[in-house]
Amino acid sequence: MIRMIGLVAALALVAGPAAAQDHGANPEVFALFQADQAARGATTDRVSRQEADAARRQQLRALIDRGALVTADDYLFASVVFQHGFGDDILLAHALATAALARGKAEAAVMVASTLDRYLMDQGRPQIYGTQFMIPFNGQPVTQAPYKSDLLTDDMRRAVGVSSLAEQDDQRRAYEAGRQTPK
Repeated sequence: MIRMIGLVAALALVAGPAAAQDHGANPEVFALFQADQAARGATTDRVSRQEADAARRQQLRALIDRGALVTADDYLFASVVFQHGFGDDILLAHALATAALARGKAEAAVMVASTLDRYLMDQGRPQIYGTQFMIPFNGQPVTQAPYKSDLLTDDMRRAVGVSSLAEQDDQRRAYEAGRQTPK
């Protein structure tokens, strides 16, 4: 079993307690985003979390179909929820993050990169930004593989808010050092 951690640090800038009011986000979209984030730290089993994630995506899809996403934050929050899915869910997350960026949400650039990496890996292809870290539960080393790390320059990574290769290596080592063996 492997736990995958994505890089979404920019969301801390927009996801504080008053974010829905401060940014004009749809309260229903923001509530689904908050529930998604709370589930990431919960100690529920993987199957239960995946079922709850799927239910949130279904609710959010209904909001999308009703035209309830209006602000850049709505698109960004929806992107975060959908990126915890599989296949087309992740592709939709990428499109939502791109829409947030196009609507002026500069912090969405890192989500655009992260969702692309996640989608590529979901499709069995190497990531290109290096935003996804795999932490095996069997004691194997933390890795970003498969990763086509030579495709982009560090300047290209930084342009979208992604860490340089050296910073990613430091982050990988930190994950390795902080990993706990499951009981």
